[in-house]
Amino acid sequence: MKGAGDAVFLVLVDEAQGLEPDPGSRDNNIAIKLAHGTTEQIKARVVFGGLSDTPSRLRKVGVSKRLASGSLHQLGVLTSDEAFDLIKAFLNHAPFGLDRLQFDHDLITKTIVQASDCYPRHVQAYLTGLATEFSENAHIDIDRALDAGRMHRIDFYEEIITDADLRGFKCVIASLAQSKPFDEPIVFGDFAQAAQDILGMKEDDVWDALEQAIHGGVLEHDRARPALHIPLRFSVPSLRTYASTGFDKMNTRKVLREAEERDVRRGR
Repeated sequence: MKGAGDAVFLVLVDEAQGLEPDPGSRDNNIAIKLAHGTTEQIKARVVFGGLSDTPSRLRKVGVSKRLASGSLHQLGVLTSDEAFDLIKAFLNHAPFGLDRLQFDHDLITKTIVQASDCYPRHVQAYLTGLATEFSENAHIDIDRALDAGRMHRIDFYEEIITDADLRGFKCVIASLAQSKPFDEPIVFGDFAQAAQDILGMKEDDVWDALEQAIHGGVLEHDRARPALHIPLRFSVPSLRTYASTGFDKMNTRKVLREAEERDVRRGR
């Protein structure tokens, strides 16, 4: 029989991109020991959850390239079936009493699947809007619930932008999101040129600002430092939409609503 000292613990570390690139910090020392399988007290196997630049950040603090890449799990969108099942489970959850309310379950479920793009936080936003509608109003208004869901989405975007502390560089991101077609990538060279034109920034300073945006979860990139032609992408679906409005909440709500209505007309 194995003793407690023989146990191996599975440790999940979320938001791993938040590790500062300082090998000497206490938290980073713990992260390194976890990634390599042990601390002074336990044997561990670690899974890091984080954005696309997390492997490079882990390598900066001393985690080997193999472990930094192999132990990282990047969350993606749900499948439409997964989103459908999640929403149905919420609506049919008897302890909430929702199963006894009179409304078209299938219509609401299909509508949220379409509106959310199956992105987990978007699904959560619309379910929060539904929960508010169900708890505060005797008559269920799906349009009002969806509108509340859109605002929760936008609050999520604003939380990302605020936490990233972009300051003046927000105007560069907004300018490019406004000027570039949505199907056209924004590359490092675009940021460098726009930042020089708008803020008079030098290229190295632009990369420092972009690294702040990447570290804050606004943008993603797969390399330690991009070449001029390499694209950077927004980390969350529709965050580019928010940027394209100049980070205006009311305008973004209107754009999201219009996009949802187009999807319904197309029978998506």
